[in-house]
Amino acid sequence: MKNPLRLFGDQWIAKTVVLAVVVAGTAGIAVRNLPEPADQTLPALASPDVANWAMPLDRYIEVNDFSYNYAELLLTSECMAKRGVDWSIPWQDPSSLAAQFAGPEADVLRPTDATAAASRAYRAVRPDGYSAYLWSEFFSGAGSRLTDSESTVESECLSKIRRTVLPSAESDDRAQAASDLAIRLGTEAYRGAIQDPEVVATLPAWRSCLAAAGVPTRTVERLPPATDGVITAALRRVFGPDETGAVITTRETRTATVDVACQTSSGYRTALYAAETARQRKVTASDLAVLRAAPVDQREVQREVDRIVREHLPKEPAH
Repeated sequence: MKNPLRLFGDQWIAKTVVLAVVVAGTAGIAVRNLPEPADQTLPALASPDVANWAMPLDRYIEVNDFSYNYAELLLTSECMAKRGVDWSIPWQDPSSLAAQFAGPEADVLRPTDATAAASRAYRAVRPDGYSAYLWSEFFSGAGSRLTDSESTVESECLSKIRRTVLPSAESDDRAQAASDLAIRLGTEAYRGAIQDPEVVATLPAWRSCLAAAGVPTRTVERLPPATDGVITAALRRVFGPDETGAVITTRETRTATVDVACQTSSGYRTALYAAETARQRKVTASDLAVLRAAPVDQREVQREVDRIVREHLPKEPAH
């Protein structure tokens, strides 16, 4: 059988060959520029933990700098005391340590839970005012100043602590890179999860629950359409989340408490947890390499920091 292309002449064939080469080359460029597929899977959690909103990427997100450094300072102070140097670190409220100097991990998204709703409604964790005062007084006063010989003792104690008690993963570039990536991936996973069809399908039941519980209609109506996503963020906007110094009203506390109960009864909370967990587990090969390079499980670091603060916290001074 004759080549049917011959019917159009040799000139057309030549142009076709050139076009084919160009298309093939362009296809190669397109393939190289395609987004890397998220076809790698992170290990599943040992067991789901909706109450604490435990996520697969938690193991990579570094401990808040202030909490970590405060634990180091407490141990360093005790080590120095054993060597005759009085360097007393001030008491700090453990519940607000992470808020003193919030790092990038503060951007990690979590829905309001029952405990937070009862204590602070829709507000972010705020630094403890008395803790901040004591910290400021410590660094502005003579108590924080050390002589050269005392500074040598401090350096030796800190070095020993980082070597033997609390190995410092904070200064490791691999840990920092994994933490930054985990925060970004976690945010993307959350934003994708709130648009998940199974999550969106629970929103009408949540709205009905709020209305049945007596939440004012004007409050529910001010919430965004179901496809707009996250419930808690919407209610935070209603109550003015930027007014962190304002008194939390009884109405806000009650609404936040009802909100959490309705999130649970409507199935929203379970659906969101499942959708976010699934999205966090899917990463690209490049992302997986960065995460696997992290030298420690940050959840273990957090537990150790919490233990140190709990066991070595100075007595709260009267005020």
